[in-house]
Amino acid sequence: MYTSMCNSHSHRKVTKVHSAEVVISYMTQLRRSSKKISSLFKNLEYYGELILIGGAVRDLCSNVLPRDFDFVINSSETDFEELFEGFQFKKNRFGGYKVLIDDFEFDIWSIKNHWAFRENILEPIEENIVKGSFFNIDALQVNISRGTIDASIYNEVADNGILDIILDDYAERLNPNPEVNIVRAIVLKNKWGLVLSDRLTFYIDRWLDQTHNPKLKLLQAEMKHYGENFITEIDYQSIINLPHTKRW
Repeated sequence: MYTSMCNSHSHRKVTKVHSAEVVISYMTQLRRSSKKISSLFKNLEYYGELILIGGAVRDLCSNVLPRDFDFVINSSETDFEELFEGFQFKKNRFGGYKVLIDDFEFDIWSIKNHWAFRENILEPIEENIVKGSFFNIDALQVNISRGTIDASIYNEVADNGILDIILDDYAERLNPNPEVNIVRAIVLKNKWGLVLSDRLTFYIDRWLDQTHNPKLKLLQAEMKHYGENFITEIDYQSIINLPHTKRW
């Protein structure tokens, strides 16, 4: 039984993930539930193995229905537009695709167009996909085509309860969406009952020091990313108004 995405103050517990079984079972049901979804997956797998990454894997393993699904196609190809004929889709400026089917949203990337590989931060191979995540809690993946899972970095969060940045300093500064990263840090901290690492706290402090009207930018980022504002005023004030050493 899957529940919908909980609000930002409904704490859940991060538990270790060792098997892809739950995710594979759900994705199999999803294929069977919709001819269009089944057709989409079949078309994508023609080009390469289909890898589900990040929050969708985490949520499914925690019996939470994801709000969207992020896929990487392990393929040397980067142009998949012909696959989406007959589907409602749009291509973003970075080469990824968003496909809408019924109430489901699929974000699809070629492995070469995935951010960390596009910026030449990491070699574009399957083993490096999780290493290109910004947060450790997003660093997990399931190869839907082979039924394999990589959750080693994610499982460390279950041991220590710390939300941290896993990219090196150079890659961290290249990331184009600090506002979204900070909003997600607040949501993930509250949703999973995590503590922010010293490095993540410094990342937030540095952005605040360099940003005019940070609250407005965070509210805009929250609306753009989630489609709604559910982070509380208390959360925002704890970030913006308190001295750095007392923010968290």
